Amino acid sequence: MILEGGRPRLALGSPGGPTIVTVVLQVLLRILDDRLDPQAAVNAPRLFAGRYPRVTWEQGLPPETLVGLTALGHQPAEQPTTIGSVQLLMIDPDSGEWSGAADPRRDGTVITVD
Repeated sequence: MILEGGRPRLALGSPGGPTIVTVVLQVLLRILDDRLDPQAAVNAPRLFAGRYPRVTWEQGLPPETLVGLTALGHQPAEQPTTIGSVQLLMIDPDSGEWSGAADPRRDGTVITVD
């Protein structure tokens, strides 16, 4: 959960055991640093480097990223895989409007209740 001025701003999580922290951080950085909207941040491809030098990655990751990792001594997996499944809730601090994002990697959707 992310707070801004002591008030809830963003909550997100993912199943995945050892990949949870990495997946959540990648989505969070895409929202905060890259300024992607929540759904685009959740949809973006991910990578996971849990046991050096092995790296798992998802379809859509730029090829130059894999080349750069290899140059640094990492060994990307030969085939892409699915990493995590983020569900996210964001509250706009100005309007108070709630929005959500559901990961297309698994069944799920965003619903609102009035």
